[in-house]
Amino acid sequence: MNLSLSISGESSLVRKFEAISVKTELGTRKAIVKTLIEIHEMALRLVASGPRTGRIYEKGGRLEPRRTHQASAKGEPPASDTGDLLTSLRWYIDTVGLWGQVGSDLKHAYWMEFGTDPHAGTNNPGIEPRPFLFPAAELSRRQMVEQVREDVAAALQALKV
Repeated sequence: MNLSLSISGESSLVRKFEAISVKTELGTRKAIVKTLIEIHEMALRLVASGPRTGRIYEKGGRLEPRRTHQASAKGEPPASDTGDLLTSLRWYIDTVGLWGQVGSDLKHAYWMEFGTDPHAGTNNPGIEPRPFLFPAAELSRRQMVEQVREDVAAALQALKV
């Protein structure tokens, strides 16, 4: 005795599954872009106007005007001085995979985020970390998960699945 099973309309079902895959990928990509923008904006806010309790000192000299600067203390986001760090922050979304990144190509961005070791043979004690990207990502994490959920659900709803 044999039992036969067949599915009628299988090509329609396959097309539906393919459409679900495409729509959920688009929904996820949309959520990733929104999250990257949020992390980027949060990092900019932290560097531009985060708390400042570091030392206050005069900068400038013969070739540039003298000005007062308040540095960040260890653990605080870096205090913007020249604006180089702010203008170097960028976000990128991969065009093939489902990933992106926020960051800077400035060496001192890495040194600020993670700190540096003391310099051997000198009195330079190194730099304590002054993170700004990781805290921005942490502040956006819950929103990112919810955004993926919403955008994928909206994509599926558009298919009436």
